[in-house]
This record gives sequence, structure tokens and C-alpha cells, in this order.
Amino acid sequence: MPRRVTTRNFTRAQSAHRFAAQARRTPVNRFHHERVPLAESSAIRPDPDVLHSYAVVDVSERATVALAPSDEYQADVLVDEAHYVLAVVSPGESVTVAAADLTRGTHLYVLGRTGIEGGLARARELQDSRRISAATSHPYRARTYDDASRRSVAASLARRVEEVDLTRAFGAKRETDRDAHLVGTAIGWGSLPAEHGVYFEASATSSGCEIWTFEPPPVDPASGSYSVLKFDDAGRLDPVLGGYPGRDLARNGDGSISIRFGGPSCAAHPNVIPATPGERFRYAMRIRRPRSVDQARAYVAALRAQRLETVPA
Repeated sequence: MPRRVTTRNFTRAQSAHRFAAQARRTPVNRFHHERVPLAESSAIRPDPDVLHSYAVVDVSERATVALAPSDEYQADVLVDEAHYVLAVVSPGESVTVAAADLTRGTHLYVLGRTGIEGGLARARELQDSRRISAATSHPYRARTYDDASRRSVAASLARRVEEVDLTRAFGAKRETDRDAHLVGTAIGWGSLPAEHGVYFEASATSSGCEIWTFEPPPVDPASGSYSVLKFDDAGRLDPVLGGYPGRDLARNGDGSISIRFGGPSCAAHPNVIPATPGERFRYAMRIRRPRSVDQARAYVAALRAQRLETVPA
């Protein structure tokens, strides 16, 4: 009989759901590649700037995950069934993992990200260059959890996103805060630990034109990037215009950046994301490769203290 899901076992249930879904797509130790951004249109809080690759890997003995060298953005996060991050593989690197490295189970999940800044053809080439070398290939067997209660708990936790520090939601067990990790499992399963990426999210209700002004985030000058995004309350990207990569945003005269959420009263300005009066939405920033964890956390803390400015009609 399927186990009922509560906050006590939600992390295990959500991981089992993700592992099992991938295991149905490809055999163990093999990648499934999404070849266009947002290929999974139902994905929660998707990323329009990257292509995703997924694999479940048997590490009963050992397995190695490797990425080819590249100037383009690549990151493979290795996650266990407790949703703790074992490692992040960067371009030109390989990481070997054994079952003893996991907090539970004998399989890990690889969630790969490949930037599209060099074009889709180049991104697909980099996807295909990913390698998994495993000593064993035992199929993944998931525990069975009640799906209705899992989705209910996930929705309840997602409503708490503004209560927790998401920079402490992802990583090894010793690096995460318990409540943040729980909420992060609901809204961003497989996300990067803070040294590799940080995430900010807040909510607003449109009055016709809201302005979000911020300084550019502290990204690594050689390989860092960021994007701004707009979701609905269910975490689905806005179907008209979901956001902008940071490289495409126009700057103000003082170097800051203003994003406008709204309609005709915003239209004469750059960096506009459509929103209708009375619409409740979530606005977010995804930062990849911050300059340092401390700088990124201070930056996100400043964003959390902000509120959008309403432009009078």
C-alpha cells in the first residue's frame, strides 16, 4: 500500500518521485537530454536559459560522471535520495561516487545544465559529451508513496518560500537549514548549492505597472550569469514572456537595472514583463556562479528586504 506523505517523509517521497520518473525515461546510467529550453512545459520553476540533462546512476560499487571542457556554462549536480548534494561537476571535471558517499540508497540522480549562450547546436554537442562510467547497472526500485498527499504537502511547503533562506536550501546535509531544505525540495528539487548558484523569489499583485530595481548581482566575472523570471503561484513560467537573461537587460544611467511588470503604462520602457491589473505573480532571480557565497547571501538578503514600486496610473 502506498505510504501517505507528510512533512516528515516528504523529502524521501519527492526524491522517489523524481528518481522513478527519470528511470522510466531511460535505463540506469544513461542520460535523457532535453534538446530545447523549456521542453517540459509543465516543469515547476523552469529555467529558460539552459538545456537540461537527467540520469539515474547506480553507485552500488562506484560510478564516475564527467563533463567535457568548455567556455559555456555547464554544471551537473549529483543528488541522493535524501535530496542532499554530493557534488557539482564543472566543465573539464569528473567526480567518482560510491554507495558509502550517499546518505541513503544505492543510486544517485544527475541533473545537468548546459547554457545556450553559444547556440543550441553547441549546447546539444556539450550535452552529448557527458559521460557516465558505472561498475554496476542495477535498476532503480522506488518506494511507493501516495501521490495525492505528496502533491498536497508540496503545495503547502511552496507557500512558505518567502519564510526561508533559499541560499541554505541546497547542498550537503551539514550545509543546509532543515526548514529551507524542506521548502527547497518542494520548489526546486535538484537545485545547486550556494557556492554554485543562488535563488531568490517573492510575490506581488499587479496594479498595472510595478518596478523592480536592483544592482547587478555579484557573479563571477569570467563565468557567472543570472536571469530574472516571472511565475504564477503554481510555479509555472509566464507563457507570454517568462523573463530575461541578465545579458539582455538594459541598464539605467547609474548602472542599476529596472524590471517593469505590467501593461500599456509600462510599454514605453525597456525590460518589461507583461502583467495584468489584479494578477498575482511571483518574481525571481536565478544567479549562477556567484563571486562568493557571502556576497551572494548578502545580495539576496537585500532583495528580500525590497518591495516593488508601484507606478501611479
